[in-house]
Amino acid sequence: MRVQQVLARQWRICATGLCFVTFMIGGLLITLTVFPLIKLLPISHERKQRTILLLIHLSFKLFMRYMQWLSPIESFEIEGLDQVYKHQPCIFIANHPTLIDIVAIMSCIPFCSCLIKQSLSQHFYMGGVVRAAGYIVNDNATQLLRACHANFHTGRSLIIFPEGTRSPAYGLHPFNRGAAQIALRTGRPVVPIVITYNYPTLLKGQPWFRIPEAPLRLKLQFFPPLRLPQDIQHAKTFPQQVRALNHYFEAFFREKLPFDAAVGRS
Repeated sequence: MRVQQVLARQWRICATGLCFVTFMIGGLLITLTVFPLIKLLPISHERKQRTILLLIHLSFKLFMRYMQWLSPIESFEIEGLDQVYKHQPCIFIANHPTLIDIVAIMSCIPFCSCLIKQSLSQHFYMGGVVRAAGYIVNDNATQLLRACHANFHTGRSLIIFPEGTRSPAYGLHPFNRGAAQIALRTGRPVVPIVITYNYPTLLKGQPWFRIPEAPLRLKLQFFPPLRLPQDIQHAKTFPQQVRALNHYFEAFFREKLPFDAAVGRS
């Protein structure tokens, strides 16, 4: 039994590495071949971006199945997604426990942008993808808000990780106020996505080959849009509203994430 466990673990290490290589090569090929062809199509700029977003959605959906087939992921459970379609375009906010969170989320939601760092838009590998998809760069407050309004006007939702980086194991970083500011400025519904897992893996600074004891069981739980509490609506100033709403977002996730019990554990 011990030999079988060792062999299974070694295979999962190799499979995890293969998944990373496949993701990088596949993304590079699409960026160098398919994206330029889409840009040559005699259609509007908006339709080109929607085509690219649909391609990313389908590619990520296929990649999640690929990871399950190779066994780094044992199961990928999605709950509550059907109830949020009627609220789009909306703002999705999520905790960020693993490196593959954005892949998992965008495999579920087509025609969705995300908020990214300036450094990512200039990345030698990912930069071409995020620029082609029209993702929103978080570098200037005025331009950011204008881009968010334009994004929602085209019918696209927006994904934001309020922590700004990957979560610590079984925990949360304090939320940044960007999501709260965008929500108040745009008035779009805010849909929480709670991400849970059975073992911490692919954390910030963690080597990809340091895999957990068992294959990953990943769950995305989509909740109904959050309703603003009365105390937030009645706050005297906008900064007070932002602070109160940001605290409300963070408290919601801390309530829904029992950090002493990840998915599959008691």
